[in-house]
Order: sequence, then C-alpha cells, then structure tokens
Amino acid sequence: MINALILGLALSASGQVSLDQIQTIGASSPTSEAPTLVASFDAASGYQPAPPPPNPVTQGPLPGAQPGSPPGTPGGPPAETSTTCPPAAASVRPEWLQPGTCGGCFWLDGDCWWARFFKQYYDAFNPSGEPAPEEAPAQRRALPEAWPSPPFPSHEFQGYPLVGVPISPHTSDPLMASLKGTWLGDWLIDNRIDVYGWLTGEYNYSTSQHTNQPDSYWIVPNRAELDQAVLRFERQADMVQTDHWDWGFRFTSVYGMDYRYLTSGGWFSQQALLENQLYGYDPTEVYAELYIPGVAQGMVIRVGRWIACPDIETQFAPDNYMGTHSLLFTFDTYTQTGVMLSWCLNEQWMIQCAITPGTDMAPWY
Repeated sequence: MINALILGLALSASGQVSLDQIQTIGASSPTSEAPTLVASFDAASGYQPAPPPPNPVTQGPLPGAQPGSPPGTPGGPPAETSTTCPPAAASVRPEWLQPGTCGGCFWLDGDCWWARFFKQYYDAFNPSGEPAPEEAPAQRRALPEAWPSPPFPSHEFQGYPLVGVPISPHTSDPLMASLKGTWLGDWLIDNRIDVYGWLTGEYNYSTSQHTNQPDSYWIVPNRAELDQAVLRFERQADMVQTDHWDWGFRFTSVYGMDYRYLTSGGWFSQQALLENQLYGYDPTEVYAELYIPGVAQGMVIRVGRWIACPDIETQFAPDNYMGTHSLLFTFDTYTQTGVMLSWCLNEQWMIQCAITPGTDMAPWY
C-alpha cells in the first residue's frame, strides 16, 4: 500500500494524474473476504475508476449505481430473499392453507414426504382452473385409442399385452410424485419402476340380514367394509420401439374382502377355501415378461401368474365404475399361472397360447 501511495505521488508530481484521482490498492484483511479493488489509469486515456462491488442483500443501492441494474448485480438493488414455501399455489386454497401460512407450510408446502403426498391429492381435488399444458401424444404402433378416458375407465382395447401401445408411467401419481427428489424416488424413476396402489371401501343398504349372496363382492349387508387395499410394483416393457429387447414385471398385492374372488389354489388359498375368512391377502399378479421385437411385429413371453386376458369384466376397482359384478363373472376364470406367448401379427391380429395347470390353480396345488 505504501508503494502504491509513493507511485501515485510521483505520478501526481509529474502531472500525469491529480491528487483527487488517486485510488490505492487496498489489501483485504485476514478476516475479510471482500474482493480487492484496483484503480487503473493511462496517460493517454485518463483515470479509470474501479467498478462498484457486488451488492449484499442487506444493503440498498450503492452510490454510483447505474439505473436499471438487476437485483443482486454490482451496484443494483438487493436480491430477493428466498422463502421456505412456494410463492404461488397450484390449487384453490382457503386462507389458512395459503402459501406462507403455518397451515400451508405444514400440510401442503412442507419438504417432508407426507406433505408432498397430501399435496398431490389436494391439488387434484382442488384445481386452480388453469388449463394443464398439452403434451405431445406418445409414439405408438398399435391402432388408435378405442375410446376416451374419462368417461370410460380405460382407453385401450381389452386384453394384454398390447404390443405397440406406449407405456403408461405413474410418475405423476401421488406416491411416485411425493418420492421425487429422494434417493429412492430417483432410483425408481431412473429404472422405470412404478409403485402405486389404491384403497376402496363400500357400504350398502339391504333388506337382507346376514348376507347378500348370491350377489358378488358386496356380500355383507348394512355395514361398511374394505373392498381392496392394493399395492403394485411394476416395470412396463417398451413395446413400441423395435430396436432392442426389453423386459418388465408386475407384482400386485391385494388385501380386503374381495380377495375371495381372486383366490387361486396354491396362492394362499387356505384363507378362503379352508378357513372362509372374510378378509384375506392375495398376490393376484406375480409375473415377469420379455419383449422380443424381431419376431413378427413383436413377441412377448410371460411367466408367472396373471389375470385372465380375454374378458369383458375386470376385478380391480380403477377398471370398474360398479362395485358389484355379474353372477357369471363370479364363477369366471380370474387368474392363470404358467407360461404365455403372444405374437403380434399386425394392428388387427394377435396370436396367444399358454400352458397352465387349469383355471385358478397353481402348478403345485
């Protein structure tokens, strides 16, 4: 600093710069992290002042700030401080759930898993009214969707696997969406594994006193019951692409009163067939599959237990608007266990063949 002062006095004495234009080099102290400011001067162009330092968020505009400087930039106004809650809500909220309130931060905008999970349901049932951004339709090799959903429960043709139909990811479902950003959620998404499920219950008013049978499913009169508590793990094989093999799996666990209509001999079947329990557990779907695109328009090999493919009624609640089913469906084939091969010949024709021990029966039963 003394050397700089001597140099400045020498230049002033020689007439190259006046004393009021001298700016020395200030060395930062060991406890300060402020940047070093250097003034430059040239005998031809004159004195060049040092630029103003970056403006801390706790200060206002510095002297000499240029008008219109962005917040947080050198000489500009203070940068806006971040808040723990989002500045705007994606749904219609009452006052006590607005962003920034205790209720909003605790129930909807918190950074914990259960708050994100609850927020997914709240936003779905209380939309803000703003239209969702339109997404480009996924590529497909199959026929166009058969019907819109809603109002129908599904939009594809019955039967599966449907070669050429794009996968239906569940990353936006409440459980998967609430896991985003965690190591588990990121691992599931990176590996195209979905975890989701549902809960359904019912209450019916009946003139019967003991049972509604031979009616199916809602067999207990005048009492609220749990129909299905379902948890599903799955990876869907990409059957649209034709350049590589792909694989998938599905494991669906069901607990509730409906288990008795899904029972298959050898799959924990003693609960219904021997003990006649009202509630029980059933692993309804347990299979792995391999997609091979080089055979016809695509071949799928499936091994395990699956829901019977050709049918007009289905067992799971999301695929039905009615809680009960026809009497014929009560005795119809529900699941099959074995090996099934499916060949897609073209958009209209598919050939399927399977080896199973029989209807609703495991090979070891």
